[in-house]
Amino acid sequence: MDNSDFFTSPKQEFQAAEGGKSEIFREIPVTIRPVRKSEDRKGRTMADNESFMRHWTKTQPTIASYIGALIPDFHEAEDLLQEIAVIMLRKFSQYDANRSFIGWALGIARFEVLARRRSHARSIIKLNNEAIESVTAAYVEMAPELQDRAAALRECLKRVGGRALELLKLRYQEAMLPE
Repeated sequence: MDNSDFFTSPKQEFQAAEGGKSEIFREIPVTIRPVRKSEDRKGRTMADNESFMRHWTKTQPTIASYIGALIPDFHEAEDLLQEIAVIMLRKFSQYDANRSFIGWALGIARFEVLARRRSHARSIIKLNNEAIESVTAAYVEMAPELQDRAAALRECLKRVGGRALELLKLRYQEAMLPE
C-alpha cells in the first residue's frame, strides 16, 4: 500500500484547498541525516551529557554560592546560574578532564559575572576587578569544603519538616525577607 494515501504534504493540502491551481509552493531539496540515538544534533553523545550532569550536579551549589556573593539580586543570580549551566553544556566538549571541573566552571562563571557587570555598569553596587578575582580565587580554594558543607546541609534539611522547612525555603530559596 502506498503511503501517499495516508499522508499529504502542505503543498498538496494547499493545492486541494485552491482547487489544484496554486503553484505557491516550490520544491526545495532537503538532505536528511538521521540522528543516532546515542548522539544529539550537536554531536554530543549521551555519555557526554551524563558526564556533564554528574559534574554539574556536584558543582552547582558552589557556583550558585559564588554568583550569589558577586550578584546581590537573588533573581538575577538565579538567571545567571541558569545561563552559565547552558553555556557550560555547550562548551563541555572543550573541557579537559585532566583539569578540575570546579576550576573550569568557576572560570566560565567569572567571565559571565564580569560580562553581566559590564552590562549593568550603572548599577549602584560596583565591584572592581581585583575584588572579583579575589572572590574567584577564594571559591576555587574553598570548593571542596563548600561542597562538603552543602552535602551536610542537605542531610540536616532532611530532618526538618513542617512549617520550619517551609520558612527556610521561603527565606533561602525564594529570597523572602522577614518583615
